[in-house]
Amino acid sequence: MAVVMTADEARFRLLVGLSWALRQERRTSTVVVPYMGETVLYVSFPQRPGRRLAVGAAQYMGGWLFTWGRDGQANADRIDQAARTIARQVAS
Repeated sequence: MAVVMTADEARFRLLVGLSWALRQERRTSTVVVPYMGETVLYVSFPQRPGRRLAVGAAQYMGGWLFTWGRDGQANADRIDQAARTIARQVAS
């Protein structure tokens, strides 16, 4: 019997996976799972203490995208590539 994940469970797993991949890029991140609302990943800016980039995961055309800022996005099927892109962004 196949286990079916809800969208919230899938979002959580994707963001935790991205958090782990960001660790490999030497970036600090925090996954927040609110009682009400969607899970969000916050990535710290290493040169700007206290500043964080919020990253979400959204369903799109049968798949998932990581989204951040005004127009940042990356395919969630390529977590390592998304982590590199986000790591570069918070480094600037």
